[in-house]
Amino acid sequence: MAQQTTIEWTDVTWNPIRVRDRKTGKLGHYCELVSPGCAHCYASAFQPRFGLPRFGGPVNREARLQDLELFLDTQVLKQPFHWKKPRRIFVCSMTDLFGEWVSTDDINDVFRVMWKCQQHQFQVLTKRADRLRDYCSQRWGQFDGKDFPPAPNVWHGVSVESQQQAEKRIPPLLQTPAAVHFLSCEPLLGPLDLTRIWSPVDGAYFNAFHGEYCGLDGWASVDWVIAGGESGPQARPCDLAWLRSLRNQCRTAGVAFFCKQLGAAAHDPPNGIAGRNLHVPEEAEQLVSLRLHDAKGANPDEWPEDLRVRQFPQIGEDL
Repeated sequence: MAQQTTIEWTDVTWNPIRVRDRKTGKLGHYCELVSPGCAHCYASAFQPRFGLPRFGGPVNREARLQDLELFLDTQVLKQPFHWKKPRRIFVCSMTDLFGEWVSTDDINDVFRVMWKCQQHQFQVLTKRADRLRDYCSQRWGQFDGKDFPPAPNVWHGVSVESQQQAEKRIPPLLQTPAAVHFLSCEPLLGPLDLTRIWSPVDGAYFNAFHGEYCGLDGWASVDWVIAGGESGPQARPCDLAWLRSLRNQCRTAGVAFFCKQLGAAAHDPPNGIAGRNLHVPEEAEQLVSLRLHDAKGANPDEWPEDLRVRQFPQIGEDL
């Protein structure tokens, strides 16, 4: 469903892809864990509140879907038409629009709404970058028998929690037409070098901030980077040096950077900063001069000043 959100880089979430328990009729969402960044998924943690199981991996999809009905909620689908004031809308925040369980027809219906609601900016974030690229390259021009160019109000992004996932997901993202190409580096699980992304296409490195790919003109570039440490009681450590590195890379490239949160297990040894849930050995506790109070490390007032950066990409008029 659509609802107000505490996610700082968007205005509202919109979840027309839903699931219903065939026996109880209870409604929730469905997704699958595909990489280390999914391990402590907040959307999965919500499922028991709906009376539904947490998300699992793709291996047992058929068994898990036997008692569940996946469907496109047409009432939720229509909601953007009723929002007259422009909004940034995070599409399918509780699932993945390009998951293998979402039909092409349902994706088409979601894109029809996005295309027709030009007053909004739609932020589509996926971990299935290959399907994103393939869908957009095959489907433009086939909506309602009309020749539709890429929607000018749709931002496409991929999750890149590690260098491995960056190199897997960024190349297909940059092959996909979009008003904005963005990265969600959250939960950030290690250092990222976006200026040196390995290409599986021809075995060479390229800079994700440049509008070229391995010397070939015509590719897009990354326009926006969101970054943050992991939240929750099982949060994995996030070294603030990783966040600073991304900030510096974006600054050098002239690209918008948005520091969302430092994380529950943030650590910054040079400045004695530790997240609320970071375990520090007793013998080193005296080195912690600031323990963050916010559970997610999401209060900028507690941050080092150099990380208080929350920029948006510049496209047309600001919302």
